[in-house]
Amino acid sequence: RGVPRIEDEAVYYISGFGQVFRINRETQEPDWMVSMRDEYGAEEGTPKWGWAQSPVVVGDILIVPAHSENAGLVGIDKDSGEIKWETEGFGNSHSTPTVMTLQGVEQIVFIGTERDEEGSGTGTTISLVPQTGEVLWKTDVYFNKIPIPFPNKVTEELVFLTGGYENGSCMIKVTKNDGALWDVEKVFDMTQGTQIHPPFVIDDHIYFLANENAN
Repeated sequence: RGVPRIEDEAVYYISGFGQVFRINRETQEPDWMVSMRDEYGAEEGTPKWGWAQSPVVVGDILIVPAHSENAGLVGIDKDSGEIKWETEGFGNSHSTPTVMTLQGVEQIVFIGTERDEEGSGTGTTISLVPQTGEVLWKTDVYFNKIPIPFPNKVTEELVFLTGGYENGSCMIKVTKNDGALWDVEKVFDMTQGTQIHPPFVIDDHIYFLANENAN
């Protein structure tokens, strides 16, 4: 469902059932496999259409979602398969964690959601230090009942969040203060969004396919 990560020695991918694999390119066999369902009891939190993320690697850390009440994102040593860190739970998502540099700080930004059967609920956009899982900032200003497109960096302080299903889009402003403190504020909302395809930021404009799949 996602795009495999291909490196010189190995290929990494996430199955639709939450199994994270490192496949040795020489032996064509798994060096290791970690099941998010088994590790975190994610059965109840499994997204409706399963795991759909592409694996993200920063340095020696592979970052994947757990979709568990007890864990949101998980950092795995890409060589050994050892779990190095995990965040608290914040729902599920079909969006892929995204590496971006804001205010000079490299970080992972991810959109998750907790919703009820009627489709309402709470959205979480969260930013982490890739190597440690430390939370830099998080906000609930944007909700999408089924997050799919990943967050888009627009400038060093602006991030665009979007999705379909009549949940629209949102621009947020992220400001780094003294020390480790960050502020997040909403700049504007839009009624239109893009269900699946990621937007493109080109010069002074954001382009996206305004397909809501509302019905």
